[in-house]
Amino acid sequence: MNYKEAATWEIEKVLSELGSGTAGLSPVVATSRAASEPNVIARAPSSAAAILWRQVRSPMVLVLIIAFLVALFTRDLGSSITILVFVLLNTGLGFAQEFRSEHIIQKLDTYIASYATVRRGGVVSRVPRETVVPGDITILEPGDAFPGDARLLIAENLQVDESVLTGESAPATKDTAPMRTPPGTPADARPLGFAGTIVIAGSAEAVVFATGSRTAFGMIAAQTTEVKRPSIFEKNVSAFSRFILKVVIITLTAVYVANLIIKGSAAHPAELLLFALALAVSVIPEALPTVMTITFSRGALKLAKKKVVIKRLSAIEDLGHIEVLCTDKTGTITENKLQVGRISCLNTDVCLQAAMLSIELPTEGIRDISSFDTALWNFVSDEQRTFARAAVRREMLPFDPVRRRNTVIADADGKTFLAVKGAPEELLALSGADDAERARVMDEFRQMGREGMRALALGIREVAVKADYSPEDERGIRFVGLVGFTDPLKPTAKDAIALAEKLHVRVKIVTGDSFDVAASIGMQVGIIESREDAVNGPDLAALTDEEFAGAVERYDVFARVTPELKYRIVSQLEKKHATGFLGEGINDAPALKAANVALVVAGASDVAREAADVVLLDKSLDVVVDGIREGRTMYANVLKYIKYTLVGNFGNFYSIALISLFIDFLPITPEQILLINLLTDFPLIAVALDRVDLEDLATPRRFNLRDIALYTTVLGLVSSVFDFIFFGVFRHAAPGTLQTMFFYESVLSEILLIFALRTNRFMFAARPPARTLTLLGVVTVIITIALPFTAFGQHVFHFVHPERPALIAVFVIVLGYLCSTEAAKLAYHKFWGKVRLASPRA
Repeated sequence: MNYKEAATWEIEKVLSELGSGTAGLSPVVATSRAASEPNVIARAPSSAAAILWRQVRSPMVLVLIIAFLVALFTRDLGSSITILVFVLLNTGLGFAQEFRSEHIIQKLDTYIASYATVRRGGVVSRVPRETVVPGDITILEPGDAFPGDARLLIAENLQVDESVLTGESAPATKDTAPMRTPPGTPADARPLGFAGTIVIAGSAEAVVFATGSRTAFGMIAAQTTEVKRPSIFEKNVSAFSRFILKVVIITLTAVYVANLIIKGSAAHPAELLLFALALAVSVIPEALPTVMTITFSRGALKLAKKKVVIKRLSAIEDLGHIEVLCTDKTGTITENKLQVGRISCLNTDVCLQAAMLSIELPTEGIRDISSFDTALWNFVSDEQRTFARAAVRREMLPFDPVRRRNTVIADADGKTFLAVKGAPEELLALSGADDAERARVMDEFRQMGREGMRALALGIREVAVKADYSPEDERGIRFVGLVGFTDPLKPTAKDAIALAEKLHVRVKIVTGDSFDVAASIGMQVGIIESREDAVNGPDLAALTDEEFAGAVERYDVFARVTPELKYRIVSQLEKKHATGFLGEGINDAPALKAANVALVVAGASDVAREAADVVLLDKSLDVVVDGIREGRTMYANVLKYIKYTLVGNFGNFYSIALISLFIDFLPITPEQILLINLLTDFPLIAVALDRVDLEDLATPRRFNLRDIALYTTVLGLVSSVFDFIFFGVFRHAAPGTLQTMFFYESVLSEILLIFALRTNRFMFAARPPARTLTLLGVVTVIITIALPFTAFGQHVFHFVHPERPALIAVFVIVLGYLCSTEAAKLAYHKFWGKVRLASPRA
């Protein structure tokens, strides 16, 4: 069945064709269909071949392949075999790491389960969306997404956001009447809802007729390819890598030609070419994109285990950049486990009668009722619950942030009642209460707020039976009283706020609750010191644009905020700060889209989840703040890798290139260069696991090419100076001895460099390095020292047996290099303290 047929057929025919009915499919049939037709849009994960190709086409591997061909052409069998081994090692290690990262990314999807409400065998239940099949009856409310293409059976004031499918921002109005002529496009199909489109108003029941790749959305997806959007950090790193590659090519070309000119007939062009290619491999930071993917994917899995799921890897960087975090207080700062704290009514029985008629009854297997309704249900007696169950509900006008109330029309005790529950101001206006009554109620309401209670007003009136009811029927209700609800703070809330302050993250409460309640909670957790640091939404909305901008910066608690005002607040903050917004409802979608980082809870509405970058499996402020810290930690470790590779490699690169012009033999062979590159990269596998100093997490950082270049130049000069010192000491040594000792000096100094540059502090005053990093560093040092003593090292890499005086000289040079690097690093941060490798966000 295609959508053109579904739109023109009568409901009975659609149900018949699908083998379904108003009670839905039987569970057995649904399970059978789900096994053969999973409701997923197939996305081809990166295949092993694609990952392998990405490794082969990397700059370093391409240079190695050229070097292999040159060695093979010149019949240097030993060199060609050695280079081939390094090609296989680098490609194999890169493939293994990225293949594992791909699986980690896929695993993240298992943390976020999407659900749909369906009726099967007459029973309503929530099921995983991928198990929805053709013939299922789905029930939808505002915020829900259609789980498949579906024919509407019931549509009550239904409006659907179809922009994901049609690009049209205006909502589409839907009805159930079959069309006389087939629709030209999905946008024309009034009696249909399409997979991925969002209900923004009204309610509906529909029978699904297409799922997965057979939906209109799935067909479009099949014709397109998923585009990865790199973050600013990724773009900067890639641009920097390309720049370095150009510099290296130009430099090596000049050195190669100079060697040929200076040495004349004594030069060996093929050997020099191999030397130049190997030297290029040693300095090109081609692994940066892969290191970022590996670090961020592992970090994403680590965050997921802490109940923070990243929907795109680059969001980790964005998460770490957050400077201002806007959040509601309910469920993040408080427990969201409401209890009735106090009832202020002239007649308690009438008050509770209105309460029982206004609530949604708890039903097994259907989504949870609101926390207010749950608290009321738990508070009343069994007799009052029996009264609530016996009432026949005719119609409901649901709560929304604009009306700020919900209304139920129900038959009870032989009469028809209209029961309203909501904000006291709204119900007082509907009741026509006089000024004295309004003042008394609002005084009591504010007192409850000062005590940290959230209060709702109750109203009721008897109405005549009729076909349709509207908000006009709410006028003239009898105001019967207030119910105060308590919501205790989460035990972790104060610690989360304290950690946020250490991270220089400013937490702002943005809530629809009353001013008194919001201010009370803000003061309890330490976000604000007094009520003067909070502002009421209506007062904020009345300000001029300039005053509004200042108020948004000044206040940290915003009460009685509408969705439109929430959007304005986030948009204004985003102009000056990296802003995170935590939301969950359909009305949070605009603010989520405006924020730099959109965070939602796992149970958020479908439209909110679609707008999110980060999904929280636990709605708690400490989870968010911990995620920010982890994001900054991972970002800092990627920057460490950049520092290591550029400082160590560039120092050696220029010194070796220049020294090659002044001696009659190569200062180090191509095979030895490749070995140095492999050994010094080995410990860096553990960089992602390293600890980070607290001051590096205190403020959000971002990649700064200019400052990194300056830092690299200063510390790279230190490396070059000690390379020249080394060649000065060993200038009269035999070629084999000089090359072996330079191998020692290069590897040992670069391993120590890792531990020196992992912190801006004195290296022994910093947080201890990760055990894995230390272990790999020690293993590398042992292999390095032992290799020249072995027959394998002497035969394959042309090392000579080291002599004790030469070893002592090398160790002294390496120690001097470590001390000088530490001094240069500390001096740099002392005298150029305002220049950071990762500058705070402006």
